[in-house]
Amino acid sequence: GRTFFSAERVVFAYLNRLDVRSVLLAGGGFFILQLSSLFLFMSGNFLVYQLAGSSDVASYDIINKVYQLFGVGYSILITLAWTGISKAKAVGDVKAKVLIFKGLALCSVIVLIFAVLLASQIELVTGLISGGKIVVSSNIALVFSIFVFLQSVAYSGAVFLNAYERLVPQIILAIIAVPIFIILAYYLLSNNYGIASIPGACSVAILPSVLYCFVHGYKLSRQPL
Repeated sequence: GRTFFSAERVVFAYLNRLDVRSVLLAGGGFFILQLSSLFLFMSGNFLVYQLAGSSDVASYDIINKVYQLFGVGYSILITLAWTGISKAKAVGDVKAKVLIFKGLALCSVIVLIFAVLLASQIELVTGLISGGKIVVSSNIALVFSIFVFLQSVAYSGAVFLNAYERLVPQIILAIIAVPIFIILAYYLLSNNYGIASIPGACSVAILPSVLYCFVHGYKLSRQPL
């Protein structure tokens, strides 16, 4: 009991020193960013299921899962980078921040190279996964490759913006991207552009975010504090 009440006093003393409002605002900002990403993902799935044929739905499910692996791998890299940025930011180590930024930018190029290489062999890969029942063309896979590349470029800059809690511009751009994506994806699917409509529309919708995050991420990497 004595241990519990002692710990309780420590927790309340810590909370009293925190600017709770800023913590809640930052947490809410990150939540909105995650929610917008989830909404884009779910909207893409919904549009394919509603507007495409059954064979297109099956093809989309397979190739989407294959290319999601790039996002998962890059998310792990971003988590590690965030720790390094936070430490460098705390001591004002500009050289370390610039090195992290350049490293992430290089990794984005590597993502593009591997994504394109995968696209060249995607017919074999999807055929093996589906037991020969579903084969996705390389042209469709190339559109997915462009999307995962743009996504990785955006992450390279966004991790710096997030470390500095510059969330408002990202939130605004994310909210704007949602209707652009839905309208464009609906138009392309309705005009028989197939499952490439989803990564193609998403690439267009996130392009402003990609440019903003990359440019401002670079500026923050060169900021002393």
